[in-house]
Amino acid sequence: MKNIQYYEKIVPEIRNTLNSVSPTWDKDQITRFLYKELANYVKRDLLYFLRPKEIKYSEYSRGFVDRFPNIVCKHISKFYCAAYHEFDIDATVVAANSAAIPLYGLVVSGMQGYYFLNPLEDLFLNQYGLKPCAFGYNPHFKTINRNYPNIVKLDDDYLSCIDQSLGFTYLDDYFLALKPIMKNHTNACRLLNIENPQNNRDIREKKLEYFANNFINIGNEKAALKELNYINT
Repeated sequence: MKNIQYYEKIVPEIRNTLNSVSPTWDKDQITRFLYKELANYVKRDLLYFLRPKEIKYSEYSRGFVDRFPNIVCKHISKFYCAAYHEFDIDATVVAANSAAIPLYGLVVSGMQGYYFLNPLEDLFLNQYGLKPCAFGYNPHFKTINRNYPNIVKLDDDYLSCIDQSLGFTYLDDYFLALKPIMKNHTNACRLLNIENPQNNRDIREKKLEYFANNFINIGNEKAALKELNYINT
């Protein structure tokens, strides 16, 4: 198993994220933080994923070629595993199923027991600011459940508390807060700073401008979510 220094040599910025971990966090907070933030340093290995099945299987049989930061499920799992080991978190790369080319993920030790992570499944969600769905979930794979029968499912409220402690907000929350505002003429004009709209086209143009600033140019969602909550009060 490669250590984190191997990955740092390829992408030095990884150390910035590792250094952002607070010594006051517990294991689940560290695991959740790195699960989200480390996704920014990798991308799907399209050279592998776009190949025909027989060629994929041939490469898997010979051993996946390491093209980090381009990853397949086994590579991203090893990367995360190395990062967790830096913080003395017990983590193991495992085959979740018995397919010809298995799905690989991680089993990690947390505050409530061992749970399963599928970082490739959540890669795009983590990268685009959406809430991950394969963190501490119930993996419906016979292999992982047979080999690790005591895996726990983390409660949604517990995960929300972790996210809150880390300051994480997601665009999912943003969409839910925005929808009723945009449907209400008065609140939409208030949000978009339109005092005397001449016609619906003015409002539509302002909406498109708002979407461009807060959706397409991802990064302003925290401030924008506060603004939405203010409009709703």
